[in-house]
Amino acid sequence: MAVGRLRRHSGMAVGRCAPVLGMLLLLVGAWAVAPAAAAEAAAAEAAPAEGDAEVASLRDFLTGADRTFATRRDAADALLAKGTPAARAVLLEVLSSPVPSDATRAVLEALALGESAHEDLIDPLFKLLQGDDAAIRSAAARAFSAYQGHEKVLTGLKEIASGAGTGGTAAGTEARLAAVEALARILDKRAIDTLVGLTADPQAPIAEAAAAALATMTGLTDMPAGSDAWAKWWEVRRHEPESRLLARLVKRFREALAQRETQLEEVRLRLIEQLTDLYEAADTKEKGRLALEHLADPVPAVRALAARQAAKVAPAVLIGSNGTGRKAYQDLISALLARVGDTAPSVRAAVAEALAAWQEETAGPILLARLEKEPDTEARAALAAALGGLRVVKAVPNLVAMLDAANQVEVLRAAGALGEIGERTVGHPEDVEPALEPLGRLARTAAAPAVREAACLALAKIAPPSAETILAAALDDPQPSVRYSAAQGIGNLGAARPETVAALVARLQDKDKGVRQAAAAALARVDGPDAAARMADRLKADGETEPAVRNALWDAIRALADRATTPDLAARLGDVFFARGGPENAEAMQRAAELYQLALAKIPAAQRSSQEAITLYEKLVDAYVAAGTPDRAVPTLRQLIVLAPAENTARLRELNRQLGLILLAKDPSNDAVAPLVAAMKDADPAAAGAILDAVRDRAQALLTAEKSVSALDLLTALKRALPDWGGTDRAQALEALRQTAADAALKAVMPKLAGTDEQAAAAAATLKKIGSPAVVPLLDALENAARNNQAAVETRALAALEAVTGRTDHGYDPTAPLADRLDAIKAWRGSP
Repeated sequence: MAVGRLRRHSGMAVGRCAPVLGMLLLLVGAWAVAPAAAAEAAAAEAAPAEGDAEVASLRDFLTGADRTFATRRDAADALLAKGTPAARAVLLEVLSSPVPSDATRAVLEALALGESAHEDLIDPLFKLLQGDDAAIRSAAARAFSAYQGHEKVLTGLKEIASGAGTGGTAAGTEARLAAVEALARILDKRAIDTLVGLTADPQAPIAEAAAAALATMTGLTDMPAGSDAWAKWWEVRRHEPESRLLARLVKRFREALAQRETQLEEVRLRLIEQLTDLYEAADTKEKGRLALEHLADPVPAVRALAARQAAKVAPAVLIGSNGTGRKAYQDLISALLARVGDTAPSVRAAVAEALAAWQEETAGPILLARLEKEPDTEARAALAAALGGLRVVKAVPNLVAMLDAANQVEVLRAAGALGEIGERTVGHPEDVEPALEPLGRLARTAAAPAVREAACLALAKIAPPSAETILAAALDDPQPSVRYSAAQGIGNLGAARPETVAALVARLQDKDKGVRQAAAAALARVDGPDAAARMADRLKADGETEPAVRNALWDAIRALADRATTPDLAARLGDVFFARGGPENAEAMQRAAELYQLALAKIPAAQRSSQEAITLYEKLVDAYVAAGTPDRAVPTLRQLIVLAPAENTARLRELNRQLGLILLAKDPSNDAVAPLVAAMKDADPAAAGAILDAVRDRAQALLTAEKSVSALDLLTALKRALPDWGGTDRAQALEALRQTAADAALKAVMPKLAGTDEQAAAAAATLKKIGSPAVVPLLDALENAARNNQAAVETRALAALEAVTGRTDHGYDPTAPLADRLDAIKAWRGSP
């Protein structure tokens, strides 16, 4: 890309960026070092018409009204490239115009960037070089660089530079300076000789310009001022062979050019960085607008960035609006379609990616046509991937052919695309049948592991039955990623032969954790004899150590147990894990419980009272308790109590005892009273005493934890269910403990009468449970509230007293004078 184009572009794409970047672009704007991008577009994309019609069209683009300078410049490039007499006639017409115009400047710039030009244009150039327009003179000087070694040009420039016929006028001096500028662009000994002589010119501007031109040509920027230094330098080199001298100059030019290219690349990178920041700061709609604008940018890197940004916008639009939002981005999609044949390969690649991201169905034939003539490897790979993403079935022959490409990236993208097109669940597996044989060949014999992996992945997606043998063999591939893809592919088959299942089981001990994980996932899908049991073996304490793989093994075991039509597999595996469980292996017990749950789910509801179901319920309870999660056994125990025959009193007592003891450890503990009392019915004294001891111990623990109200609730519930405390020798101790709990609860709740409404209500409920021991403290609270004018507390204390005593005839009136209220309290204290 010509840097002049980049400079002109700064007004569009860079105008929104930092001022420093704009200054950098202006700094390098004069470096014209590469062919014009738009001219490449004309050569690459247009199908050229023949004869005068095309020349006439180009003439209109060059000279017509309301044309941009870029358009004129592109037309000039095309006319120079044609080189026909008709094309030269147009160029000659423009250069010979009495009044130079934008068309004149466009032709001069095209010449300056060209490698050669017809001699018919030399005379008009000389006239322009000696004209009145300074900008045109400079442009004409640069244009002479197209005539390297041309005798007529060298002679003419030497004459003008030496001042022949100029008469020393100001206009003559300007022409001489322009000729010096032109000579500096011609790598020829005669041009150097002329410039060295001009360093001694009596006109200082000419001498200085000649010295500056020589410094530019030779790279000797530190040469002392004056003609003597240059004369001595030239005396040494005058007789060198021209080839050696020019080689040295060309080397210096290349070094300078490389430095400038490096600086230009830095500017380009800054431009892309600034534009990327601009995109990142924008919302989705603005990103789409920026991408649309920048797709027309003269700088290929900016167009490629725009296409990539367009691809990033697509998911948010397509997902967020169920696809309807794409209508607002139709101009952007159309612009992407128009760029499929962009001159820059990087742009073509990015555009293909973007069209796939937008799921633009109309792009399929266009991308396929482009693939058939695409010369660039990067772009071909991107086109293949895009055709796969769009699932273009007609691209299958082209993609199959690409599997034999010399470039690995093309092969990888082609394989991936075939997998996308033929994906079993959403694609067209029958349409990619021609790809199966070459994909199988690559999976077996490709030298590059990445290619074998891609082939396996493609076969995994297509999942044809014929792929099983290939994928099973790939399980022994030396590359882990290939083994991983092979295992994944076998899983996608949905079924596998016993020998293939055995190969997957063997991979459960693969040295690569990803392969082990993929093998487990595959076994969950293809099933097979003993697969679940073998995976359960890997979950022993001394088996698989990687957490992710252990999770995959467990998920696979669950999946197999869940898919079974009978409870046998789940129950059998549950027993395996139960046997490993214990205080040191709660995880095994948890897994046993999950498997027992799965097994129960396989039993029809009408058979849940069968001995098979009851056995599973019992195992489930044991597993939960052993796993340290007895709370989870509560629903199952309740179910077992319902299912147990009424005549089996011993069994019912045991189930109620288990349930009660579990509930006793929870809050609120009084939920345990009912099953515990049921467990004591007709129990021997030792068993009943043990239950009462458990309740006592729990109440004492609650008191120690300063949960006196909970302790009181538990003991009150037990006394309500067993008024005589079970008639055992523990009655006195339990009653004493209840009294202790009541005293502690009374002390804890009395202050709450002055708290929030919720606290006061809870306190009143507790006081009612405490009963008569709460009367005196409540009368004290009532009197204190009356004396201190605490109306709210007074009301709450009175209500609590009424609830505890059941009296409404106390004669206490909160609205009466204080003396009357105190008398009422005194009378209440003295009453029975």
